[in-house]
Amino acid sequence: MLFPGLSGGSDRGYVKALVITLLSDGFDVAIFHNRGVSNTPYTSLHFADLSKTEEVDKALKFVVDMAGPGAELVGIGLSMGGNIMLRAAGMYGENFPLKVIAAVNNPFDLNLAINLMRGTAYEKNLAKDLKRSLIC
Repeated sequence: MLFPGLSGGSDRGYVKALVITLLSDGFDVAIFHNRGVSNTPYTSLHFADLSKTEEVDKALKFVVDMAGPGAELVGIGLSMGGNIMLRAAGMYGENFPLKVIAAVNNPFDLNLAINLMRGTAYEKNLAKDLKRSLIC
């Protein structure tokens, strides 16, 4: 199961490349989309809240149900998706359904990461992507 970054989803090049690699290595792939990103329409009155795991819980349940009993599930979290996956793993503890997880380039210290991004080209591109996602 892939957890892309804050503004990422299955339409992003880096996600597509990783999916192609995983599929060619024999993995089935599921991608967790944060609410409202990657051209995913809002279907409720609530915006995504990255401090809650309700959507992750539902996505994990769906993946576990689809994979079936005995499936060995792994997770890859990229950037903020890594934080989301790790938080869920910590909350589930030993009951976390993903047996192996890897977090790549995730900002453990969000305040520091935000402050280091201020005024950079990355911040401008991220803001543009999020604005495009949130404004219909």
